[in-house]
Formats: sequence, C-alpha cells, structure tokens
Amino acid sequence: MKKKYLKLIIILVVILLVGSIYLFFKNASVKIIINNEEFILDKESKVIDLNTLNSDFATFIEIIPKNYKVKINNKIISKPQKVSLGILKLNSENKIKIEIKKYGTNKWKSFIINTLPSKFLEYDFFGEGGDDLEYYLTTYKLDVYKNQHYIYKLDKKGNVTFYRSVDDISYNFKKNKIGNKVRYTYLERVNKNNVGTNVFFPTKLVVLNEKYEKLEEIFFKDSNKYLNLDNHDYIYLGDNHYILATFEEKVESEFPNLKEKEVSVWNSRIQEVKDNKILWEFQSVNNKNLYDYVNLDYEEFDNWTDRDFRVSSIDYMHFNSMVIDPKDGNLVCSFRNIDAIIKIDRKTGKIIWILGGIGDEFGLSDSEKFSSQHSISYLKDHSLLVYDNGLSNNKTRILKIKLDEAKKEIENYESYDLNYFCPYMGSVKVLDEEKDRYLIAYGSGNNTFAFEELNLKTMHSFSKLKLKIDSTLYNVNKY
Repeated sequence: MKKKYLKLIIILVVILLVGSIYLFFKNASVKIIINNEEFILDKESKVIDLNTLNSDFATFIEIIPKNYKVKINNKIISKPQKVSLGILKLNSENKIKIEIKKYGTNKWKSFIINTLPSKFLEYDFFGEGGDDLEYYLTTYKLDVYKNQHYIYKLDKKGNVTFYRSVDDISYNFKKNKIGNKVRYTYLERVNKNNVGTNVFFPTKLVVLNEKYEKLEEIFFKDSNKYLNLDNHDYIYLGDNHYILATFEEKVESEFPNLKEKEVSVWNSRIQEVKDNKILWEFQSVNNKNLYDYVNLDYEEFDNWTDRDFRVSSIDYMHFNSMVIDPKDGNLVCSFRNIDAIIKIDRKTGKIIWILGGIGDEFGLSDSEKFSSQHSISYLKDHSLLVYDNGLSNNKTRILKIKLDEAKKEIENYESYDLNYFCPYMGSVKVLDEEKDRYLIAYGSGNNTFAFEELNLKTMHSFSKLKLKIDSTLYNVNKY
C-alpha cells in the first residue's frame, strides 16, 4: 500500500516539475521601456524604431526580464532594473544593442534599437549656424514621407537633437519660455477627410512639457463646443493662456459683385483665451469693409455660386501669421488674400489700422506694396519684418517697414530681394540684427534648399538644409 502511494507521489512530483519547467519557459520574456514606450523582445522584432528620443537628457531603459538574462553595454541583467544609456547621439549609425538569453540555453539573440528611426526623413546640411541655438522643424508633406511625420530639432551643425513621431502633418513647432518653465508647442492636423480649403487644414494645438511629455491638446472655444484650429499660427502666452485662430463657413449676401446671390465664405476668427475664458474675439465677417479689399477673379467665383454655394467657400482673407506689438500689446496679423497686415485691439477685437493691399492706410506706393505675404515679426527699432511672397510681381522679398502709427505714415522702408520666387508659404526670423543675420524658410519656391541662414545685405550663407525627397518647408523657428 505504501509503495503504491509512493509511486503516485513520485508521478505527481514529476508532473508538477515538468509543468513548472514548461511554465518557466512559456512565461519567459523580456520587456523594455524607453520614454514610456514598451517593447517585448522576441524573434519577430529584431530592429526597433522609437517614437521619440532626445539628446537633452540622459536616456534610461527599464529592463524587465522573466527567466532571461539580458546583456546591454556588456552588463548582464537578470532581474528588473533601470539602466542609464547617458546622453545619446541621434543618428543612423548609433544603435543600442541588446542581447538576451533564455535560462537553460547557450544562445544569445541580438536586438537593435535605432537612435534615429529607419524611416526618418533624409537630408543634407551645409555650413554651420552662427550660434548655439537649435532649428525647430516639422515634416510637411504627407505623401513623400510615407506617412511618417515628425517634429524635430537640429543643432547648428545639422545633427538631430530631438524627434517625436506625430500622427499627421504638423506645423509651427515652437519653444515657449513661461517664467521658469518651458513649453513646446505645435499644430497637428486632425480629421484627414475634412481638409478645409486647398490651402489650410483643421488642426489642434499640442503642448509638451520641458521633458517633451504631452500635457494637453487645445482647440478653439465656440460657445459650448470646440472648433478645430487654423494650421498657420498661434501664440502661447502661458498655461491656460493663448491666442488662437480658426476658420468656419459663413453664408453672406453682401459680397462685392455677388450681392444678388448668397455665397459661402471662410470667416477668419481669432480669439484670446485665459483660464478658459474668452477675453476678446475678432471675426472677419463682422468687418464688412474687408470684402472691398479682396482682389479676386469674380468670374471664377461667379461660376462657383452657380452651384450649391456650400460646395466651395471663398477664402477671401486667409490668415497666416500673428505677433504681439511689444509697444502697446495689441495684435498684428497677416492676411494673405487681401495682401494686408492688420492691427487688432486686444481688448475689443476691433481693427486699429490696415497696412498694405487695397485698404492700405499708410500710403505705400505700388512698388512698396507686398502681396501674399507670410511671417511677420518685430525688430528692435519697432520695424515690421515681413516675408513678402510677391505673388503679384513674381518677386519674393524680405521687407523692413517702420510705421508712424499716429500719423499713418511710413518712417522707413527697406527691401531685400531673395534669389528665388516663392509663391506660397515661407518665413523670415531675425537671428542677429547687428550682424544682419536672418533665418529664411523658402516655402514652395526653392526646391533645392528648405531653409537658409544668411546675411541679407551680403547674401552670405551660413547654413542650408536640403531635404532629399522634397524641400518644401512651411516655416522654421530657432531658439
């Protein structure tokens, strides 16, 4: 009887032992976590691309092995552990190698983590930036990058120092200093099937903290709902304080030369929000005089209104840039399709003055007037710095215009011709006024270089970026 029980006990022990060994190997795995991204190392994924990485901070990799040994940087790990990889250089040659070996076996398996994704855009960088600041960029075209889109930074030698994969085409990557905090912001397209017009897209404002972690997504407030943003520009003044723009379709019956018909127009709206309260708002349709300043081909738009007016809307304003006047704190905005820059009162939302276009109030001559302009900002002497696309005369220029706002006169006017005609997009940013150095994004006009850092007076080039597939770049910032 005892022998019978002993045999049964031995059988049960063997079964349990075999089962334990089976479960031991079945549950064997290695999980790694980098920047909150989790990966399971197995034979199906021997090369890993990360969604984000930077060379500002040390990168840590958390390794969670189950019944595995892990080797990284010649260090063997057999229990959960967080390992510092230090400050990484982000390039196609620098790779993180991880080896794993299951207990009871002698064979190590190798895995590679790319510090720069294998599908990251290819580019050439020439020269060197004249300071230690970084270029802030976004990938622009959806098709040419195989749906792989990034916000990214380059140092003065063109090395990638940060990248973050984004879901869709993005715009206007900025660094904002808010007291002792840093906020990174960019616009990202939403709702791919709703493309707005042919030249602007619905977006959301994405906010990251100083460690590039997402804090929030912001939309345009409209009564009890939210609207998508315009894709061109925004001003981030602080957490819960910003100036945003959007576009919406409005039916109008007072449009010049089309008054006998109702037409649909794109209403340009700009608002300032603080602590979830709208402080003021500008709406272009509330300023009927702006309709008279539109230089349109009315025969073309008359054909549009022969159909259902909701099929196409007239983009008569086309907002694309804004800046706060450092002297009086009011908002100055660029509207491409009326060839004008408009100052808006930040208390009432009303128009203070109009510079350029048919409604110009400052007496610009025909040769001084700009057309289809982008990217406005202020210089130290309070001159406006303007990227004049020059669609009316096929000549793209950088302009410096100093205004006497009280007398509505031009105090000083300087014009610098670029070597390329750039009909759409583009930007200009001052880097060093004393050395006359500026940062130019060429938009759609220069298919050789996406941006260039140069001296406007001598046209000496300090640095250039060439994108391998397509060098179209909406704008570039530098901080």
